[in-house]
Amino acid sequence: MGETYTEADFAGDQFRADDLVERVSRTSDVLFAPSSSSSGGKAALGGVNGFGDDETAFGFDPAPLLDTFEQTIRDLWSLHADVARDITLLEEGCRHRVQEQQRTMGRLEDTMGDAFECLEELRDSITEVATKIVHVGDQLEGANAKRSRSVGASRLMKHFEAFMEDDADLLPPFDDLENSNLHDAADLIQKLQFVVSELPAQRFQRVKHRVDVVFEEVESRLRAAFRESFDDHDELKLLAYTLYPFKIYSVCLLDFIKEFIRRNYKTSEDCDVWEALPKTCELAYEVIAEVFRSPEAVMLSFVQEIVHTVLQSYVSSSLQLAAGGGQYLDELHTQFQKCSVLVSKLAKMFDIGIDGHTEAKLLGLIFETCLESYITLEEECLQHSYERQLDQFFQSIGHVRRTAGVKSEPLPPHDEQDTLLSLEVTMTMVHENKRSMERCRSLATPALLPEWSYKIFLKVLDALCMDHISYALGIAMEELPSKKPKTEPFLGFLHVVKDVNSIIYLLQKHFWDNVLPCVRTSLSVYPVCVQRKNQIMVELEEQLATGVERIIGAAVEWLRLLLSKEQKKADFKPPEDAMAVVMNGTCSQACSLCVAFLNRLYAVLSVCLNGKNLVLSLRELGTSFHRILLDHIKQLSINSLGGMLLTRDLTAYDACMQGFEDPVVSDLFVTLRELSALTIVRPENLAQLCEEGRLASADKGTLQVFLQLRSDFKSAKLGQLLK
Repeated sequence: MGETYTEADFAGDQFRADDLVERVSRTSDVLFAPSSSSSGGKAALGGVNGFGDDETAFGFDPAPLLDTFEQTIRDLWSLHADVARDITLLEEGCRHRVQEQQRTMGRLEDTMGDAFECLEELRDSITEVATKIVHVGDQLEGANAKRSRSVGASRLMKHFEAFMEDDADLLPPFDDLENSNLHDAADLIQKLQFVVSELPAQRFQRVKHRVDVVFEEVESRLRAAFRESFDDHDELKLLAYTLYPFKIYSVCLLDFIKEFIRRNYKTSEDCDVWEALPKTCELAYEVIAEVFRSPEAVMLSFVQEIVHTVLQSYVSSSLQLAAGGGQYLDELHTQFQKCSVLVSKLAKMFDIGIDGHTEAKLLGLIFETCLESYITLEEECLQHSYERQLDQFFQSIGHVRRTAGVKSEPLPPHDEQDTLLSLEVTMTMVHENKRSMERCRSLATPALLPEWSYKIFLKVLDALCMDHISYALGIAMEELPSKKPKTEPFLGFLHVVKDVNSIIYLLQKHFWDNVLPCVRTSLSVYPVCVQRKNQIMVELEEQLATGVERIIGAAVEWLRLLLSKEQKKADFKPPEDAMAVVMNGTCSQACSLCVAFLNRLYAVLSVCLNGKNLVLSLRELGTSFHRILLDHIKQLSINSLGGMLLTRDLTAYDACMQGFEDPVVSDLFVTLRELSALTIVRPENLAQLCEEGRLASADKGTLQVFLQLRSDFKSAKLGQLLK
């Protein structure tokens, strides 16, 4: 029998047609059956297919399998028809439900539209009723206000009438203020005070006096009640509201602030003033926000009072403990910075309108007396410190400072590098001035900052440029060599120039970094400051330039003296048989001395000068030496071997001048060295030589001079060569 199938057998993703065929095959009644004629087992081996000639020899009958598949197919078609019928019924039911749902939605939309129309009508009705209610309320309020004013005016007139009659007793609550409602009495007397102030003084003098007496008594009782209610915040709030129109309100407010500070401000080892003060302000703000009508203004007054009393007392004590001079200024700067940080912190903690102007005002309350004498004390401390440092420096090097206008002995012999200037002292002075500028930027107001900064800068400017540099320059100028030196020039002034340049660099950097930002905001101070600095710098530069020119001039004269004294006339006219001596010899004595001095002078100039000053000084030295060397050569008499010696000397000079790295000087000495070839070559080769290299563009007069140096100038008739 075949198997019965349902829809569940084909549902899900696991269904496979191969599995269905396998199941149908296995449900067949007989797949294989044994044959009765199979004795001996021979049929199993017969036939081509292994089943023998008869297909039933092995017992396989395909008919039941075919019947099973055909029955299964018919069952599946029947199941397909049932499923299709069910699908049709479900689709029909869904269509009916959709149509019913659409009809229901239509009815609901109509109902919602009606509901929205009703809501709009209700909203309009509510708005109309609310408008009428507000209008009626305004009318009632106006009528009640008029009635209240009338009642109040009537009551005020009765009290005024009682005050008008001298013998009449005052009406309640003025007849017994001690047992009456103080708030009511304050309201009435405040209004009466305003009324009598508008009346003619002469006619209502007596009533005005009676009102003033009662007014003062009410104020006194209000203040006393306010002071007694510090612990009762509700009563304190009512009294603060009542006191608000009175002038005594500010006095009562100050009483509250002082009492609160006295009760709540406490310091300890674990909580110093910088921590205790913000905590006290936090506690005060909680009470102030609860009690007073304008907590921001009251809190600002509280901060002003606690800063003025607590911080000022603390700062004064701290400054009294500090020693005088620099320590006092450092402590003042430290306390000012701490107070500034604290005030900024309070401004962020409470939105009470502390801006830059208010912050400066608060700090002024603390440091007002200190700042009055600050700049004078700063100048005195700087002046004293600079004088002390210079005295200690001169004492350390064993120098006795000269007094202006008093003749002093010249300095004892000393090394060229020993000067009366100190970079260490300069850096210390500049550093102290920088610290003073930092204090000034913190303590000075924007209006006073340029003027105070200029005064502070003047101290270091005068100390370094006038007391230190000018003094050292004056003594160094005395040691400058004479214009016609008899001994090798003393080059100590160049080392002074080096130290001066280093000091001026430090001073200029300090000016640009620290001074200029402070003075440039003032149109009056800035030009004066810059002019004063530039004037001093120009004066120093003129002295330095004069000294360097004096050194260069003395050096050139010393070289001239060496050439004239050390150069012998026979140096460039050796015997004709001295070829071996000439070839193996060295430069002349004069050349060796000149080159040695030039090298030493170049080394000193390279170390002591820089930039354009070095370039110009080396050029002046090179061109001047070229000029005297050329004049010296013109006085010589040279033979052919002497020309080789001259070329050797000029080559040494040229090598020395190449170290100057100046193209003008190098060109002069290269040309001079090539000119010396005119004293060596044979007469018949001179014409060709004069047309080659630098000699082709050389001045004919110069060529003529070198030709005249030859001992055979006349015999070889070289005078006609350049014509």
